[in-house]
Amino acid sequence: MVLFFVLFMADYLLTYIGLNAGYIIEANPFMQNFMSLGLVPGTILRTLIAIVICSLFNYIKKNDVKAYKKLIGFIVMVLVLVMGLHSYWIYQVSIS
Repeated sequence: MVLFFVLFMADYLLTYIGLNAGYIIEANPFMQNFMSLGLVPGTILRTLIAIVICSLFNYIKKNDVKAYKKLIGFIVMVLVLVMGLHSYWIYQVSIS
């Protein structure tokens, strides 16, 4: 659960940095609006969203540990992939 939270917040921060530096663009319309909030309000909102998601994970974990493990594994893999892409794009632009 801690790993999910750290990755979820790191994804937000990397996206925020990449967007504000002009290194990346956000394709998700919901996230485009979310990113326009600013760093502090966006971080607070993202933290609240993470808490809600973690609460849902805890509910799933109490009722079906096997499903929880599959779900959290999948979500962590997706977050790592997305963060890797954002990091790569930021790195590529910063060295050119």
